[in-house]
Amino acid sequence: MTGPGYAVLPAALAETAAGIEAVIEELRPLAPFGAAETGRGVAQLGLLPGDVGHAGLSSAFLVFCDRWEWGVRDAVRLGGELADDLRAAGTAYGHADDAG
Repeated sequence: MTGPGYAVLPAALAETAAGIEAVIEELRPLAPFGAAETGRGVAQLGLLPGDVGHAGLSSAFLVFCDRWEWGVRDAVRLGGELADDLRAAGTAYGHADDAG
């Protein structure tokens, strides 16, 4: 669909949605089944003190991972919503193009 000063390609919206979903799939291995959606699993990256260096660094890394779990949860949730919205917009623009 095109208009004054813009063009929307439904295929580009679908491709963007697929890219977002691919990123979400890359996040899933960070957590056990279903846990990526709730942000769990990132803290498991540094399981034991000393895994990533001296005790202070290891402790800071564990705190970082614990906080980052919230970011993973939000990225998975919001990314899924964004992909769904992009697909819906692409479908709507495609129907508008077909209708003429």
